[in-house]
Amino acid sequence: MAETLIFVAFYQHAYGTEVFVYPSEAEARAQRDAIARENWPGAFPREPMPEQVGEVYFERLRAVGNEVEFYAIHPTWCDLARFATGGGGALTAP
Repeated sequence: MAETLIFVAFYQHAYGTEVFVYPSEAEARAQRDAIARENWPGAFPREPMPEQVGEVYFERLRAVGNEVEFYAIHPTWCDLARFATGGGGALTAP
């Protein structure tokens, strides 16, 4: 039973919570950055988008009192052998 380090990301927003699982922290951060790039113009229309938009976007939201939207990455050890690959690459519990 070898365990694999995976990265579970939670994106909480006004319409609910999305959960993503990535094999690397870099991929989880890339998703965070993509969300931030997409939403920056609507949230901060008078400010230029910073280079480190993923970090800055969610920090700025907290600073202006937005407690609803956040993106959190949690490294987690998981025994992937307990799961079978379902359609579309999804993991399903037996």
